[in-house]
Amino acid sequence: MVSIVFNRIPSLDRITGKHYFRFFTYTLLVFLVFGGRFRSAAKIIRNFFPLILMTTVFENLGDVVTMINPHYADQALIRIDKFLFGGDASLWMQQFYTPWLSNLMHSAYTSYYFLPPLVAMVLYLTGQYRNFRNFMVAVTFTGFIGYIGYVLVPAIGPRFTLAHLYTKDLKTGYLVGKMVEIINNYEPYRADCFPSLHTAHTLVAMIFSFRYLSKYFSIPVNILGGLLIISTMYGRYHYAIDVVAGIGLAVFNVAMASRVNRFWYEKVFYDNWENHYPEKIKWSRIKDLFRFFRKKN
Repeated sequence: MVSIVFNRIPSLDRITGKHYFRFFTYTLLVFLVFGGRFRSAAKIIRNFFPLILMTTVFENLGDVVTMINPHYADQALIRIDKFLFGGDASLWMQQFYTPWLSNLMHSAYTSYYFLPPLVAMVLYLTGQYRNFRNFMVAVTFTGFIGYIGYVLVPAIGPRFTLAHLYTKDLKTGYLVGKMVEIINNYEPYRADCFPSLHTAHTLVAMIFSFRYLSKYFSIPVNILGGLLIISTMYGRYHYAIDVVAGIGLAVFNVAMASRVNRFWYEKVFYDNWENHYPEKIKWSRIKDLFRFFRKKN
């Protein structure tokens, strides 16, 4: 699997993942400026590296999924939706299409590319290293289990399979038209629907922000996250069963994250988890700014 993936790497953009690479480049530059000693900076890079690695793998899945399993499961997912919900969610949501709502939903959908990293960064900058590590484990496990789902249940989604049934144009307005065009060009026929990782990763971020960050941060995150999850069906990117599977995946990994960390450090690695985080970082001003977002016990 690893050999197939890395033999198909076409360019630096595909290696790093356009969205996450740019975000973390700027983030790490900030950390390096305020990071003090190189040892601390190296620990910071190590702490955030799983997100970059996870995105690297995703960016290189591409045609690999259908090379391994060329049998699309869209028709099976459509039948499940009809059995469980009486029809397809994206078809039902057509009745609510308006230019302002479509703009809102697509803006929420694209927020996926910065929402989980933002929650990770705020947990980190508020000094909640244990919660940060649990968050990273939950996000990483969610991603890689989701990739297995892509291979086992490859599907391209209702925007392609149900295109002939839609009676209303989703591209109502310049902003939505451009967003849909960019997304369709960026992910042409990518078999990455089941489970919905937009839903799963977003729900993980929502849960951790609600549990460990202040209401001034968690309320906007949860509102945006809720809109994002709805937008996966509104924008015709996912079937309802994809979203249900994503919710289940997120809840499972949030519940397992602390147990996995405890097992790893107590039974496998035999060292103190605090040693993997910077002891002295000259970021007092940054910490003062983010202290407002830390949840008070």
